[in-house]
Amino acid sequence: MIPQSLKTIIKKDTISISLLMLILYLIGNISWITYGFILCPINLVLIVSNLLQFIFANITLILSKTLDEIKKSSIWQFEK
Repeated sequence: MIPQSLKTIIKKDTISISLLMLILYLIGNISWITYGFILCPINLVLIVSNLLQFIFANITLILSKTLDEIKKSSIWQFEK
């Protein structure tokens, strides 16, 4: 997710990002983080790595929605 997040930040283009894929990815990360806490000796490597992926996926998701809203509002203002 880090390369995808960086590409989104630099190019400010989210047309190639699937919202369904991001949501499923976030659900998977939450599941792995939960599993890391459930293990008898808490597995910090599992928790930290999935937490970082979760953060970058959220950045991509937020940028995707924000940039879509900006594009919609700018098109709307341009047509008036």
